[in-house]
Amino acid sequence: MSMISTLPVWLQMVTSGIVALGAFLIPESPRWLIANDKHDRAAQAPGDVDHHLWDYHELWHTHSAHRRLICIIGMACFGQISGNSLSSYCK
Repeated sequence: MSMISTLPVWLQMVTSGIVALGAFLIPESPRWLIANDKHDRAAQAPGDVDHHLWDYHELWHTHSAHRRLICIIGMACFGQISGNSLSSYCK
């Protein structure tokens, strides 16, 4: 393989590695802390912590919100299966 065909693979590997290592530096969200019974740390986290943290009802409460949710899920699924992945560069 020439350098031109392997360059995109290496760029994806390097940037994915940076993101993977950076994930360890991101603090836990208040939602995750509450789900794991760490309420004292969740109260100290920046942002608003309220009792409606787990209320996802408004995602499908109205017809327009329901359609928006279907579009978002569809875009996420088709983005994953569209072929724009690391394996598409390999021959």
